[in-house]
Amino acid sequence: MKPIIKFNGGRGAILCNKCRVIIKEDLTKEEANGETNLLLCDECFMKNASRKISYLLRHNPEDLKMDSEGWVWTGDLLKKLGITMQELTYIVETNDKKRFAFSADKLQIRASQGHSEKLGLDIKFNEVQFPKNYYHGTIKVNVDSILKKGLNTGTRAYVHLSKDVETATQVGLRHGKDVVILVIDGNQMKRDGFMIYESENGVILAESVPGEYIKIK
Repeated sequence: MKPIIKFNGGRGAILCNKCRVIIKEDLTKEEANGETNLLLCDECFMKNASRKISYLLRHNPEDLKMDSEGWVWTGDLLKKLGITMQELTYIVETNDKKRFAFSADKLQIRASQGHSEKLGLDIKFNEVQFPKNYYHGTIKVNVDSILKKGLNTGTRAYVHLSKDVETATQVGLRHGKDVVILVIDGNQMKRDGFMIYESENGVILAESVPGEYIKIK
């Protein structure tokens, strides 16, 4: 990837490779051509780093050493991504879904949930003692199959459920516009012996949700 440089009247401006906003302007040709590492604006840089962190901590740590509960050393992650502790802290604290969490001393970091089953992790999530109705957003074409076969983990370690309709709707919109909200009877699942957990960032987790506990809202 190379910087995008635009010239106007002999002066140059460098544009973000992703959103095309101006990163730096009023440069001579020599100055513009010398900015070989200026590729993304701050916002796109942070979004790009956040996506890479999500991939590493949830699905494939690559050369990072990950323990059985999903923790990696913060310093190793910083070196791998080429970012500062200040930038990483900003990503963790401003992520709208609180996808990442530091250890108490900030020496380690992990994804709050959403790990691939292939990682074989053993994270101790908090068990929900008094579950209620939860929600799952999907699209119309999937509804009949879900009502028949239930919700299964797929490549993830757990089925993800939402506490409220708004969040479930946002999840459903990732798959299409014809969103259908399903209601899961968490209370009855618990009474029938199913374990229900909650991650640090408030996502409800279950190993599976059979169809008999699901209805259309």
